[in-house]
Amino acid sequence: MELKFVIGQRLKIVREKNKLSQYDIAKELNIAQATIAQYERGRTCAPAEILDWYHKRFNISFDYLFGYVDDIKEILTSDDKTEEMRKLIRQEMDQYFKDKK
Repeated sequence: MELKFVIGQRLKIVREKNKLSQYDIAKELNIAQATIAQYERGRTCAPAEILDWYHKRFNISFDYLFGYVDDIKEILTSDDKTEEMRKLIRQEMDQYFKDKK
């Protein structure tokens, strides 16, 4: 599954576990509710600053957001997984910026 879909699913799970609506998240981030919907559906990959906001706001690991672990609080320490994650992040960010042009 493409990383942006995994991230989108995880963002939705986190939002729902915290009993928040897309509107609530959008309001806190000062962006449109439709943007949150696009992230959650995997139509658009949430930019790094949005992912960092979720990480800090909900105290969740990036490993969880990127689908490497299923437990929200679990953090991977394996160098192999870390390198794999870096490659995927680079690919997604490259694609994101390419699409923005």
